[in-house]
Amino acid sequence: MFKKCSLCTREWSSRDDFLNDPENHFEGYVYLKRRALDGIPVEGLLLFTHCHAQCGTTLAIAASRFRSEEGRGT
Repeated sequence: MFKKCSLCTREWSSRDDFLNDPENHFEGYVYLKRRALDGIPVEGLLLFTHCHAQCGTTLAIAASRFRSEEGRGT
């Protein structure tokens, strides 16, 4: 699984599934220097809004998860 919505529990199996979902809207990037998120060292987070009916939560994903070799689900 690539990402799970913390509010409505929608799951995306891969980076491509997540990026191709028209209900996910890119909001911006937050720079974080040397902070760990779930044990993954990151230098920034990409923020998305899940614009699904009755959801609207903001999803933060480590920018490093979008590298082609790391973003392919598990």
